[in-house]
Amino acid sequence: MLTLVLGRAGTGKTTRVIGEIAEIARKSDKPVCLIVPEQFSHTTERQLCETGDAISRTAEVLSFRRLCGRVAAVCGGGARKTLSRGERILLLYKALRRTGPSLKTLCDVSTEPEFITGLLSLIDELKSYNITHEELLDIAKDTHGLLGDKLNDIALIYAAYRSSFGRGEIDSNDELDLLYENIVRCGFFKGKTVYLDGFSGFTGQEYKIIAEIIRTAENVTITLCHDPDA
Repeated sequence: MLTLVLGRAGTGKTTRVIGEIAEIARKSDKPVCLIVPEQFSHTTERQLCETGDAISRTAEVLSFRRLCGRVAAVCGGGARKTLSRGERILLLYKALRRTGPSLKTLCDVSTEPEFITGLLSLIDELKSYNITHEELLDIAKDTHGLLGDKLNDIALIYAAYRSSFGRGEIDSNDELDLLYENIVRCGFFKGKTVYLDGFSGFTGQEYKIIAEIIRTAENVTITLCHDPDA
């Protein structure tokens, strides 16, 4: 069952969630997951602990990133190496050198440090919204002029960057894709009660994960900021 809790900021949505989880913990041993933004995880854990000792036996606070490790520990999935930002910049630099002769508009700036770091951020954003280099190439083909050429260049660089990863190597954005695969494969949320609280929005990867949580969990509650007068 899906429940949406709507309200303006500061209207007690989190207090309601904490209270419901505490009530569940007092009445049963049913497992509860509370998913919050990374920056709120420690504060939320402290709020939960203040409600009593019973809650520590049944409830856990997780961000999406912490959930990756938690699910991997339970479900397995093979050893992976998450590349550091420095390693990713080096791979992107090599990809730019390799694709340079094929680029139409970005060849003159492709090795400048500011361009490389900005391009890495762009690739991260594309990845977070589940946009592949194949999809970007298709868009470029349907886009005429300078914009189409730039999109084509970015797609070529994106593809070369992804193909340069070694066996078992991933970047931080791949972790959410692996999380989705793992929860589908092993049914991590089956029978659980899940709360999502404190988010102002979700990425494409997170939406996909939430859809699977809703499909498999026993109960899901999501709090959302909403101004009824807006």
